[in-house]
Amino acid sequence: TYDDINREGDLHHNLHHPNIARHYFSSNSPSGVSFLLEYVQGQDLYSLIFKNIDTTISRKQIISIARQLLMALRYLHE
Repeated sequence: TYDDINREGDLHHNLHHPNIARHYFSSNSPSGVSFLLEYVQGQDLYSLIFKNIDTTISRKQIISIARQLLMALRYLHE
């Protein structure tokens, strides 16, 4: 429902962590819901893993990604 979506937008708006994209604005309209989020430069995780199947990801890069994900999860659960 729109109430649930608005609540999610409000929650996201109050998150401040370097590994979580900032939420700036939410909008509801008859055609749908829009979220304006911080631009994050680089490649998304899905593309890094699945679209570059022929490329090997280094152990150092895997550790860095896992660390960033775990730090964000820890923040969300505090």
